[in-house]
Amino acid sequence: MDLRTVGQALRYGRSALQTVSENPGMDVQLLLSDILSQPQEWLLAHPEHPLKSQQGQTYHDQLSHLAAGVPLPYVLGWWSFYGRRFIVSPAVLIPRPDTECLVELALEILSDLNHPAFVLDAGTGSGCIGITIAAERRGDRIIAGDISREALCVAVRNASLHEVHGMIDFVVMDGLNALSCKMDLVCANFPYIESTTLSGLDVSRHEPLHALDGGEDGFDTIRPALRRLPDVLRSGGYALFEIAANQGPLALQEAQQNLPAWDAALHADLAGRDRILAIQRPACM
Repeated sequence: MDLRTVGQALRYGRSALQTVSENPGMDVQLLLSDILSQPQEWLLAHPEHPLKSQQGQTYHDQLSHLAAGVPLPYVLGWWSFYGRRFIVSPAVLIPRPDTECLVELALEILSDLNHPAFVLDAGTGSGCIGITIAAERRGDRIIAGDISREALCVAVRNASLHEVHGMIDFVVMDGLNALSCKMDLVCANFPYIESTTLSGLDVSRHEPLHALDGGEDGFDTIRPALRRLPDVLRSGGYALFEIAANQGPLALQEAQQNLPAWDAALHADLAGRDRILAIQRPACM
């Protein structure tokens, strides 16, 4: 193993990850960029740059974790979401681009309000949804809830990192229970993967199962949350639920059965797949 320069480290890393990564070149660039605090473009332009012995050792250790199957964001300790870095750990799900579509829709809804909004980020995990809304709008009041105290600790750190801690109340919350005030908007990223499907997915090996396992049909947490919405949403308020790409028909069916007088619609992700169930309480109710 020769890791004396950037170029040598990149070559060694690509070889080490060739059989375990879909994009080993990008992975090793992210690792080394983070260790050296330099842009990825700088690495490619300076292959002769020497590595300190501790930098080389850190890089080698991180490569070993990746080769063992640990997801890259957990190795780095952070991941990007909506243009910001969020601290992540195995206590929280890794933020994904699909969830950015929920944030886009949430910001669009909130932009139509002529007053500061009350927003619930249910199943907050790393806090990426609620913190992003707070950072983008700065005038709203956010409640971020999660059943996991470990996850809330990560979310609190992220709120401080992005300087929105004073805008967010963090609470231990199971679904939509124990909420005593009504919201203009509920954003929910509850577990929605069917139990029988989850066991065969790589995501089940490292990410928190309680945040992934949605039960037999994936709606074990979403279904009771739908029933709670009349107690949670103000008149004219919205609720956004992230769902699996194959759950659109089920999502609409559950919304219509539990909230027959409310408006319900599906919104697609960047790949054109059903990803968000949007529900609006009629303004007259």
